[in-house]
Amino acid sequence: MNTITGFVRDYSSDPYKGYDQMESTYFPVNTADDRLVSKKPVYGIVVNGVAKAYTIEAVQAEGRVQDTVGGVRILLQYDAATGRVRFTRYSDAGKSEEIIPLRSYWFAWVAQYPETELYE
Repeated sequence: MNTITGFVRDYSSDPYKGYDQMESTYFPVNTADDRLVSKKPVYGIVVNGVAKAYTIEAVQAEGRVQDTVGGVRILLQYDAATGRVRFTRYSDAGKSEEIIPLRSYWFAWVAQYPETELYE
């Protein structure tokens, strides 16, 4: 990618360095939800119009989570070796399909999905 853009900017530095360590956000948000702190990382999925968020700690604690979102059976599996959480949906016929979750901060997920469910 070419860094000559016509704008004076140092593209060699990370403008968000330390952002994940701050309690506040750079920009104001209209939706507030105090079920989690605003900068808590979550994995979010939307199934049949139903949004649900999961914290990594909740999934780590159980290792495997069986849940239902939007009427669909979901299995979450935590892999301690990679730190990855795998999401799989199952049909009534038993077919499985991997779901790719969106990793986001809680404040951003709630701003997009204010009616979101939260796995606790």
